[in-house]
Amino acid sequence: MHRPELHDLSGLDKPVQDWVFAQENVRSWFEDLLNVLGPMVTAAEKQGNPLVTVALGCQGGHDRSVAIALGLAEAFELAGTRSLIRHLSFVRGPR
Repeated sequence: MHRPELHDLSGLDKPVQDWVFAQENVRSWFEDLLNVLGPMVTAAEKQGNPLVTVALGCQGGHDRSVAIALGLAEAFELAGTRSLIRHLSFVRGPR
């Protein structure tokens, strides 16, 4: 991330989430991702599958992938689908 004021923050922090989603390419990609995942989650639910796993990653694992994971969870929750987020390699704190 090239914003010094955000350096000690992560994708869990609103300013970082705002920065990530302010990028047009991210917003467009995120909408495409929702368009792909939405029908898959709906189909899985109809088939009685209680779990769909989505894995995300980014170069540092602190900013973009964390913000995107939270955005996906929020979108699914708004659509009535429960979600669980596990950050496998995320350690909060200054880098």
